[in-house]
Amino acid sequence: MKLLVALELYREGRVSLGKAAELAGLGLREFLYELRTRSIPLNYDLEELKGDLKAVKELIGS
Repeated sequence: MKLLVALELYREGRVSLGKAAELAGLGLREFLYELRTRSIPLNYDLEELKGDLKAVKELIGS
C-alpha cells in the first residue's frame, strides 16, 4: 500500500523522487524500477538538470 501511495504522489508531482522512494520504503534504484515497470515517467525538468550538472562540476573541481 505504501508503494502505491508513493507512486501516485510522485506521478502527481507532489513529492520528489527521493521522497517518494523513502515513503515507499525502497531504495532509489528499486523505486526507479517500480516506475519503469508501471510506465510512469520521471519528473525531471531542465532546472533540475542544470542543478545536477552544477553539482557534478563542483564535485570534480571544474
